[in-house]
Amino acid sequence: MFIQFTSLQICAWILVLTSVEQYLCVKVQHWRTIHFKPKRAYITVSCLVLFFIALNFNIFFTFGFEVDYPIEVVKNSSEYNMTQNVTIEYVKKILCYGDSRFPWTMWMNDVGRVHLGLYSLAPITILVISNILLISHLYTTRRSNGVSVQNDKKKNKQDQMTKTIIFMTLLFAVITLSSTVIMWTFTFFTDYGAFLFRLTDVFCFGYHGLNFIVFYISNNRFRSEFKKFLGFKKFRNSSSNG
Repeated sequence: MFIQFTSLQICAWILVLTSVEQYLCVKVQHWRTIHFKPKRAYITVSCLVLFFIALNFNIFFTFGFEVDYPIEVVKNSSEYNMTQNVTIEYVKKILCYGDSRFPWTMWMNDVGRVHLGLYSLAPITILVISNILLISHLYTTRRSNGVSVQNDKKKNKQDQMTKTIIFMTLLFAVITLSSTVIMWTFTFFTDYGAFLFRLTDVFCFGYHGLNFIVFYISNNRFRSEFKKFLGFKKFRNSSSNG
């Protein structure tokens, strides 16, 4: 649970940072070269990761209750008498989620809803606002500045990154909101609802893996930096020199 909550929240808020940073990049002149250099970006992401680790670290200490869980046991009264007797027996069981039979554990269900708020509702709100501001700013500045060769090159780079972020935001909203709706409507208490809830969980993790593919295909800068990270560029240069 700790890994699930923490990793999903970190991935969601990194997308938020990317979206906000893209808006500031087109809004504030020389944002990346003066105000938000790579070192500051690393520090910001590191602080974000540490924050969510600290926020969810209490799971190790507060989750998990060992209780005497009641179960119904059906037994025949004797070998020849097929009358069934139902008795209640108690077995040791560790609860990681709230159970209505133990009211003091119900708060654990609320933690799941808080997680969905931090992972889905709050990020989507900020993403929608930042994307609207981004699109609005690009539209108004291009109308006033006109078209030039330099502006055209800058426009293409901005459009490429903007389209990527908007696509990822829409996909994020569709996938995470479906999980949120299932959680908040309590349908996960049914077998069908539990299946849907687990299915949307799989999609949530799959979505963040898909982000890498989307960035690699649609963003030239990300693709070149990734190849440089793997050493492809260095290998290609050495081959051409040889």
